[in-house]
Amino acid sequence: MSSTSPSKDRKSQNALHVVDKRSGRSYDIPIIHNAIRAKDLVAIKALNGSSASADQAERGLRVYDPGYQNTCVEESEISFMYDACEERGNYSLDELYAQNDFDEVAFLLIWGHLPCFEEKRHFRSELALAMRPPQRVLDVVSSYPRDAPAYTVWFAILAAWATSDPHHIPIAVGKVLSLGDSDHAKGEVARTMGAVAAAFALTYCHCHDRRIGTSQAEKSLIENVVLMMNLGSDQNDNSYAGVVRKLNKIAILYAEHGMSNSTSIFLHSASSLADPLTSFVAAAATMGGPLHVGAIDMAYKSFERIGTPDRVPEMMERVKAGKERLFGYGHRVYKTEDPRAKHYKAILEELSRDPNVRPNGLADVAREVDRMAKEDEYFLSRGLSVNADLYASLVIAAL
Repeated sequence: MSSTSPSKDRKSQNALHVVDKRSGRSYDIPIIHNAIRAKDLVAIKALNGSSASADQAERGLRVYDPGYQNTCVEESEISFMYDACEERGNYSLDELYAQNDFDEVAFLLIWGHLPCFEEKRHFRSELALAMRPPQRVLDVVSSYPRDAPAYTVWFAILAAWATSDPHHIPIAVGKVLSLGDSDHAKGEVARTMGAVAAAFALTYCHCHDRRIGTSQAEKSLIENVVLMMNLGSDQNDNSYAGVVRKLNKIAILYAEHGMSNSTSIFLHSASSLADPLTSFVAAAATMGGPLHVGAIDMAYKSFERIGTPDRVPEMMERVKAGKERLFGYGHRVYKTEDPRAKHYKAILEELSRDPNVRPNGLADVAREVDRMAKEDEYFLSRGLSVNADLYASLVIAAL
């Protein structure tokens, strides 16, 4: 940042020109990717001896932004989101959704390129081994009642897994781990991904009183989740293959979504040099909130309360009167339709034709909510469009 006298002409066009009326000084603050760096504002200081406090004169201007409402904390090298489009690496979301499986997309997000055959085989083998739960974790799961909320069981499994082996915890071994050690870091990536995936299977088996299955080295992560849930193993079985394919698509859609609430918490925790799985546990604590991943459950429960499409208009009036929140509509990033929503809608339509899926009528409720909101000036004027949760809640419940 450059500082100039009040009369000096502005030199940089790609900059924010600021005049501090306290001192009469002017500043050119570089604009990079439509953002300015908060540290550049430190140079803007009140004059010594003025009515400003010594702190304002010495430490410079600060940014006050409660709730991070207009603050960028990181520049992503993973994905780029704008309007109704997402790009991950050098690929669009639609490309990856159509042409790749979750293992390949995960590898791309972590290492920056799609894997070759041998890289993919090794990656799958590492994940499969990491998905085998320690006995301590199984003991923790068994202590919960079958009707405990699934999210709380999943969270407890992750916390138990993180503490099951102290050799992965820096303060337990008395030294910093992973930092500067790429091999150790790679192992921690597999451990964390495996634990998170296996925790889903363990939660399902516990809540449905099923025996947990065993992961297999040659299978994909999603296949192993389905195997551990004991939902089938025959690739020629249409129901098994269909579940695997749909879960693969769901995992791709949720694989990465910028600086979400849980992502920011993970980075905060990891910045203390905590191990990745413990950092994920911290992030997982936010996922049960109605304004984060919990919105999926909130959307589904709201459809259950509505019951039938003819009751949607009444609910929409309550929303417009500020008496109820409409889950599944509006997004912190998108002012047009969430690019993931069309894929969830397509999966839902496919499931509605599947003879193995018992219809419950809630899909018609969701469609009517979407139809009315798209035609109502209240939602249109506020830039509120369908997000992934509207149809994802029904897809996940059906599967």
